[in-house]
Amino acid sequence: MCEVAVCDRALLAGAPRIFATSLDELAALPVTPARTLILENKEGLHALPELPATVAVHGGGYAVHELADVPWLAASDVVYWGDLDTHGFAILDRLRGRLPHVRSLLMDRGTVERWRDLAVPEASPAPHTPAHLTGPERDALAVVRTEGLRLEQERIPWPYVVAHLEAL
Repeated sequence: MCEVAVCDRALLAGAPRIFATSLDELAALPVTPARTLILENKEGLHALPELPATVAVHGGGYAVHELADVPWLAASDVVYWGDLDTHGFAILDRLRGRLPHVRSLLMDRGTVERWRDLAVPEASPAPHTPAHLTGPERDALAVVRTEGLRLEQERIPWPYVVAHLEAL
């Protein structure tokens, strides 16, 4: 099941703002957002504000690549926001392997450095060597891997997140 947040209610009038659906039903939704946000964690999905022309989807962890088969999603500006840990970058890498145009949100070294005090040790780092990360993403991954950090996306202060979402 996929959890969905319709951040612009005009895109899917009459639908609940947040709902769960199968991947097949998700693909069949009559929606054409300009932007699709994919989030690693459900807490952020549920807290999203109204965002013009935007639909958000919970990525489903390592199953995130399955979202590439959703035609309306693949045709939109796709932005992925995951945890700043080795698994978050492995998931982004997997998604970008299927959707090369995916951009990331708050998955850079500056975010790691700014909110380092909110990170915890990463107990089981992913051994994955990514092939599809940008330079800033690789820099952030190097920091979290070297220092054994895990900065979960929901730990980043929400006003900071919302400012970056609105800047998209």
